[in-house]
Amino acid sequence: MKTEIDQAHFLIGAAMLNSGVNLEDELTKDTWMLRKSVDSVLEWYAKVTPHLDVRNAAMLARTILRSSLQKLRERPGALEEQLSLFNDWDESES
Repeated sequence: MKTEIDQAHFLIGAAMLNSGVNLEDELTKDTWMLRKSVDSVLEWYAKVTPHLDVRNAAMLARTILRSSLQKLRERPGALEEQLSLFNDWDESES
C-alpha cells in the first residue's frame, strides 16, 4: 500500500465492525510505511462520506492511528523510529 488512499481504505476497512483486523496490532508492525497525509484523508472521509458505517470507521481509524503515533512518540528513540515510518517525510527539506 503505497498511496495515501490505499492506506486510508485499508485503515477504514480494518476499523469496520466485525472486520476481524486488530488495527492497533497492524499499526505496530514494522512493515508500515505510513504516508503523512493519511490522517487528512481519514478526516475527509469522516466528514464527507454519506455512508454512516464508513464515516464511523474513518473516525475510529483516525483515533487509533493518532493514538498509535502518540504511543510511538513516547518510546525512547521514538523520533528516529517515527520518522522512518513516513517514507515521504524528510526533516532536511524545508
